[in-house]
Amino acid sequence: MVALELSEQKAFEWCLNPDCGHGRVVLEEGVQLTCEICEWETCVKCKVAWHKGKTCLEYQRGLRR
Repeated sequence: MVALELSEQKAFEWCLNPDCGHGRVVLEEGVQLTCEICEWETCVKCKVAWHKGKTCLEYQRGLRR
C-alpha cells in the first residue's frame, strides 16, 4: 500500500532493472538515478538505462536514426 501511494507522487521513480522492483522519491536535481537497492543506473529524463557517455539529446538523436 505504501509503495502504491509513493508511486503516485510526481517525484517518484521506479528502478528500471527488471529484477529489482524498488523505487524512490527523487529530490535531487539531475537526470541520473542510481538505485539504492541494486545500483542500477537510470536516466530519469529518457526513462531508460543510463546512456553512459551520451547526453540525453545525443541518446534521443540515436533513436531517430
